[in-house]
Amino acid sequence: MPDHPGEWRRVLKMLAGSPEGVTDAALLARGLKSTVISGLVESGLATSVTERIWAGSRQVEVRWLQLTDAGRETLGR
Repeated sequence: MPDHPGEWRRVLKMLAGSPEGVTDAALLARGLKSTVISGLVESGLATSVTERIWAGSRQVEVRWLQLTDAGRETLGR
């Protein structure tokens, strides 16, 4: 179980409300710590996909997080 279950639930709710996923940058901008985000992925409650996109004339990496079935089950409890 996480050290901060309230933060985990908060992120899971954000992910549940965004079927396309949420970037880790957006989660960090909302004050979440990278350890919380990593913990959700490591525990299997969220998945992480990194893709390279063009931002103007340069390429940047963007990491998207999506809710897993296990994450949905956790929210349902």
